[in-house]
Amino acid sequence: MRWKSVFAALLCMLVLVACGRTGPMQTPGESGESPQLSATQAPIVPQNLQMCTALAGGGVSTADGYYYTNLRPDGNLNIQYLDYATHSNITLCNQPNCTHDSDTCNSFIRSNGLVPSLVIVNNKLLIIGGGINTADPAPEDFPYIDSIELNGANRSRLYQASAAAELGALLCDDNNFYTIERKVENANDVPTLAQNFVQIELRTGKRNELAELGADIIYVCDANGSNIYYYSIKPKEGSESFSDVVVDYYKYDAQTQEISLIDSVASDTGKAVTISDGKIYTVDYNAHQVSEKNLSDGSEKVITDRYPADDSVAGCSIRYIVDGKIIVDEQHNDTEGNTQTATKVVDCATGSVQNWPLFYNSSVSITPLQVEILAEQDDCFLVCCGQETLDVDYGDAETYTMMNSQYATISKEDFWNGTENYTYFSR
Repeated sequence: MRWKSVFAALLCMLVLVACGRTGPMQTPGESGESPQLSATQAPIVPQNLQMCTALAGGGVSTADGYYYTNLRPDGNLNIQYLDYATHSNITLCNQPNCTHDSDTCNSFIRSNGLVPSLVIVNNKLLIIGGGINTADPAPEDFPYIDSIELNGANRSRLYQASAAAELGALLCDDNNFYTIERKVENANDVPTLAQNFVQIELRTGKRNELAELGADIIYVCDANGSNIYYYSIKPKEGSESFSDVVVDYYKYDAQTQEISLIDSVASDTGKAVTISDGKIYTVDYNAHQVSEKNLSDGSEKVITDRYPADDSVAGCSIRYIVDGKIIVDEQHNDTEGNTQTATKVVDCATGSVQNWPLFYNSSVSITPLQVEILAEQDDCFLVCCGQETLDVDYGDAETYTMMNSQYATISKEDFWNGTENYTYFSR
């Protein structure tokens, strides 16, 4: 789609500025002490933090169904609901005879070229418009949060940002929404990134800055209790190339306002790391080993020391942990110097390793695309296993062929065995 994020471009400028620095980069924990964050007000301490969405996809699941956004022929969006019990695909609107094509419909989202995220907090569906897609934003272009009942009733504007920003992470506890708010500020024509840990009170819509998190771009990978686990990327010492980097993993304790360095991984070590459910997982493809470490008691476990990797592996990353399995994305160099990708699945219980099991053909890709896991239930997955084409008119005298996903459920056993036994949703 013709989507572009001006804010993302500014963040890229900051990355390039960071890469060009020749002096030492100060990072949390460098002095051997846990630095104190600057609290901008008396902290409101979250007690049961968690990631709002454990898997990719932009939608959110409950025990009963899945909420997602669907592209319309006019370029705008509708919120849809996949009912697990009936396998029905329903437009999230409680108004009889509604045509779902204007702001009078609670499911309708007027598009700015970016797709908002959906999360559920305290039995409310939140629509998170977390980005900006214009070079000269007006107040109505700033990030926003709408609240709506799970049955599609009572949609209202909960929060409207007062300045240009990006909401970079989706976190919640039992009652409120949290995010890493990023703002680009210009001091003497030099772009500077400011990041704050922010709480949005669902009862009032009030925005509370809980802590300043510095200028190095951070990416959250897990949260539990009062702790947030995240990583940041910096150039390796002595290097000015962003392909030669170090990834630092940290724990931020919202109760004590302290940061502690957990691990540092250089891009040339053949390792990939992630943090999930209070454990740090490491894939070392040079040593053919996959391991886990419990962050609460320090206990360690080798999951397998027979991870299959040959000399063609140029790097890897951990996508996520699902159903007790580590999803590892590898980059391979072929004989012509091109980079190819492959995905392996590591079973944490048995140490067995298999290739990604299911794919589907797509008109937008010359190679089959992976069936994507969107949500997990006790014995099955909700997956994206296909695409539907539609012609979209954005009002600029041109028509674009775009894609909406096809959704289905499949048992976990069939998925991991590569058996295409899907139950599709009907409209």
